[in-house]
Formats: sequence, C-alpha cells, structure tokens
Amino acid sequence: MLEIIRNVYRSSGSGLFWFALIMVFVIAQPLAAQGVITGNVTDAKTGEPLAGVNVFIGALGIGASSTADGNYTIDRVPEGRHEVTAGYIGYETSSQMVDVSSGATVNVDFALESSPLMLDEVFVTGTAGQARRREVGNSVGTINISEVNAPMANLEDMLSARIPGLNIQGTSGASGAGGVIRLRGNSSVAMSNAPLVYIDGVRVRSDSYPKNVPPTGYSGRGHNTLSSPLNDINPNDV
Repeated sequence: MLEIIRNVYRSSGSGLFWFALIMVFVIAQPLAAQGVITGNVTDAKTGEPLAGVNVFIGALGIGASSTADGNYTIDRVPEGRHEVTAGYIGYETSSQMVDVSSGATVNVDFALESSPLMLDEVFVTGTAGQARRREVGNSVGTINISEVNAPMANLEDMLSARIPGLNIQGTSGASGAGGVIRLRGNSSVAMSNAPLVYIDGVRVRSDSYPKNVPPTGYSGRGHNTLSSPLNDINPNDV
C-alpha cells in the first residue's frame, strides 16, 4: 500500500497523493473499527450445548445461530458497547452487555434457564413449520373437552359446529357411517379435498375407508361403506 502511494506521489504530484492517502484512511477506518463476538450456548441445568439458538444485537440488527456444538460467531461488530441477547423456544431470554474493541474478539457464553411454564402453545403446520401459536398466520381452533357437556357418539360429532370454517357433511343416516370433512370449502378440482389429520403428532388417514363390499356386488351390505377413520377413536379417550 505504501509503495502505491509513493508511485502516485511521484507520477501525479502532491494533490493526487493527498487524495489517495485520504481515501485509504476512509476505506480502512470502518474495517479497523470492527470486532468479533463469539461464544457458546448451553442448558443451565444439564450443561448440554443448545443448537439453533438466536444470538443477536437488536440495536444493530445483526446476529447468528448456534451450531450443533452450541457455538456461535457474530462478525463485523462495530466498536463500542452493545447488548447481546440469546433467545430460544422453551428457554428464558438472556442478555449481556459487551464492550467490543477494534480488531478484538470477545467471548460471551450463555447458560439458558428452561422455562416450560412460559412456553406458548406450539403448532406444526404445513406452511409455517414449528411456531408459537400467536405467530401462526393460519386460523387455529381449539375445543375444550371440559366444556362439551352433551354426549357424543363419535369424534366427528365432537368437532361438528364447534370450529369456524370446519364443515362435516353427513353421507348417510346409517349406524357407523362417517362424514366428509371440509375446511373452508373445496380447494382442488382434481385432488383430494380432505384435510391432513394428526393425532399426538402422528399423521392418520383422513379419507374414508374403502367400501366394505365385495367386488361382485352387495353394494348395500352393512350400510357402512363410508365409515370414517376418525370414528375409530373413542370420544371418552379424548
């Protein structure tokens, strides 16, 4: 760099020399006035590393996520005093004040306390992944079983007319017959309009069972050709 400045001075005179010198300091100053924050995030009770923890400086809008070993690194942190925050679902948020010097690396470790009582309801949806209930853009309906006083013959009766946008259409008046579940009407012309059904995190069949008749006839046998898999669940077990 010094050799370049000397060449500029010799070839172009003092005016261009001082201009080049000023530009070198202008460009180098922001790079020199930056530091690095690094550290490790663990569970305060078990000491196990926590992966995927968001460690950030809110005032600057910069941050990083911890790796599988709980390590994180935030590069290009401006010189000065900053508040570093670590946040993770199921744990209390922790913050520390850190002084960052030019060209230095500061180590900041976090030991997060679990907070199961403060955890919001968590849902796994087909569009947003795992998220807090209040952060899900989809409509979420909840039925409190303790408030259902009327006796229910099956699970479909328990869901019927209790969640906005959920429509259960009866297919037959025969005993054991199931209904057709629709969420806010039909959404496809060629594909199935049945919703995805998960019970305790396990996906179950949502379409009706195949017709319970032999291929040669007896189409009315048993009158339960559209029995619903949901009705296999005892309402008293919910």
